[in-house]
Amino acid sequence: MTTCPYCHKQAMSQLRKSFLGPALSAQCNECGKSISVPPTALLAVSPFLFSTLLASLLASQSWQYSMLSVLTGFLAMAAIHAFLVPLVPRGT
Repeated sequence: MTTCPYCHKQAMSQLRKSFLGPALSAQCNECGKSISVPPTALLAVSPFLFSTLLASLLASQSWQYSMLSVLTGFLAMAAIHAFLVPLVPRGT
């Protein structure tokens, strides 16, 4: 979902979008207007935070379980940010 809310064209790469936050904005590659992600995008980090907590609990069992937990949380966070977090207009 890297479509610009203004011109409805490809605004940026997925990697560039992944570094945006509610306080950071970027320029659309097509129209040059300022765009960002909504404040609810911060909820996308919750699977990763939960997985790090789970990894600390699983550390006594095996380091492989801990790493699997962190990797799963990271992939879930990346997928949520890629497919569910839209780009929104940024007021100037």
